[in-house]
Amino acid sequence: MDDIRDQLLSDLAKAELKAWESLARYKFWMFGYHAADVVRINRRLRLKRPNPFRVIVMVAREVLKAWPRPVSIPREITQKDLGFETELKEAA
Repeated sequence: MDDIRDQLLSDLAKAELKAWESLARYKFWMFGYHAADVVRINRRLRLKRPNPFRVIVMVAREVLKAWPRPVSIPREITQKDLGFETELKEAA
């Protein structure tokens, strides 16, 4: 039983490291995958360890509080907005 627990603790440490590495490389999808692994393994071990990603969640909540309201939808961008005075012609 201790072997399984030791393996799970090792997997927990690896998953947390992979999550932080993924986030540091802007790999948000992989961050989510590994962060979920951390939570899953933590639950399986029945540890009362705090979530290591709590700080990120708190920062996200603060950003949302400061987010400008209401969000305006930009108008459609035209070719003139992009600096084209005349219509672009397809090359023949």
